[in-house]
Amino acid sequence: MQRWLPVMACCLATTACDTIFGLERGDTRVTGTYLARTLHNDASGAPLVEDVPLRAAEVSMEVRFEDGSERGVTVDDAGKFTFDPPPGSLYTLTIRTSTDSVYQSRARDLVLVERVPGRLGRVEAPQNTRLALSIQNRSAMANAEHIATTGVWSHTSVQTVGPIDVDWRSVQTAAAESVGLLNDDDAWYLAYGIAQAPFPYQGLLQSARIPNVTMAPATRTMRDGVAVTHTLSQCAHVISKIKSETTRLQALGPTFQWTSGTGWNLSAVPDAGHAIQHGFAVGYEGTPTIVDDLDRTIMYTNPFPGHAMIGFMEINGFRSTGSVSLQSDARVIDRVPDDCATPMVLGATVASLPLAITIAGVRLTGDMQQVEIDRRADSEITWTPTEGAADLWQVTLTELVSTTATPRISVFTTEPRLLLDPDLLLANHTYTLQIRTNFGTPGAADGDFANGTLPRGSTAIYSTTFVVR
Repeated sequence: MQRWLPVMACCLATTACDTIFGLERGDTRVTGTYLARTLHNDASGAPLVEDVPLRAAEVSMEVRFEDGSERGVTVDDAGKFTFDPPPGSLYTLTIRTSTDSVYQSRARDLVLVERVPGRLGRVEAPQNTRLALSIQNRSAMANAEHIATTGVWSHTSVQTVGPIDVDWRSVQTAAAESVGLLNDDDAWYLAYGIAQAPFPYQGLLQSARIPNVTMAPATRTMRDGVAVTHTLSQCAHVISKIKSETTRLQALGPTFQWTSGTGWNLSAVPDAGHAIQHGFAVGYEGTPTIVDDLDRTIMYTNPFPGHAMIGFMEINGFRSTGSVSLQSDARVIDRVPDDCATPMVLGATVASLPLAITIAGVRLTGDMQQVEIDRRADSEITWTPTEGAADLWQVTLTELVSTTATPRISVFTTEPRLLLDPDLLLANHTYTLQIRTNFGTPGAADGDFANGTLPRGSTAIYSTTFVVR
């Protein structure tokens, strides 16, 4: 018995005992963390990013393996979890909070976050909760006015020149969440109008910061402010390859009409990793008709404390099938250099497109194609990426009923293939697959879906439609 003590000590100190005793768990165990990546203001009004665990009652997980077996996954109070897939198995992890997130991966160490454009535990605004602002020095030149908030990030349009009295129940974040009662947060008045540089573009002309706003429920909160007219003292040199990218998209995805977009948009964002919609535009140029690439020198002002400046380009497309219009897009995001000496080239890196899409071994080539599903095993979806960048894909199974396209499940994967539970594919129902290619998350294949780099971007297109048999 004495001679086994060193081995037992090794087992107690490490996971090597799994191998010693013939257990393969040490080779295959998946460990991970799932946290809420929140934002809030510091004392100066600058954003702070903080990763915090959700309460156990607010999150549940389940995992499905390639053999069709499923099991629950326990998440501890620190947001940590583990499970043991079969050796070499691809697994599908479903996370349920206020929304569902699904990841298909082979990685053994997962880093996952749910991005929240504010703090947790916000209190819903009840009926008759309003925010009324009296802003002096409002410009008659404004063609658009917004009320924005930081601490919880939101913006909503208000009537130009008219009284500002907002029903707070109607205000949402860009994540379609209720903003809730402001609690020592900042409110902002933003006024936009036509600027010249020497070309016309929409610029942020005025702003007023109203700090430390706290709202009482079912009450009209009234605050005063003075709009500051901005001197456009900061400079950005933007090269937007919007025409070049549109030409590429049209050649690779000829069934789509790529017709309009945003040539460039400069926005102040609380965290470059959060969605661009959580920031505030300081200047942008729409392109209802894409004619050429753009080379612009833009003057702007960023009045938001601690907010980083990013630029993005976006192209919009669509494809009609029956009575449904399927909307697609392509976008690129990058950090704005500190001065005009270094240009920001939007479109220097672009996402690949998924072509030759198949499901259950059938290549999708035309609308309303009949597809036989073998319900004894998961249905495999595959595609061939074109040239371009790709770190992960988001595949959304969308059902078409009459004039409506309804997403049924959306899954992130780092391989150009996906295994789908056949129970999700109902007989005699019509579907399409939206596949969004994402770049700027270089650690995704190794399990880090939370942290990214710039530039980043994505392109989304739909497959042709198919009918399940």
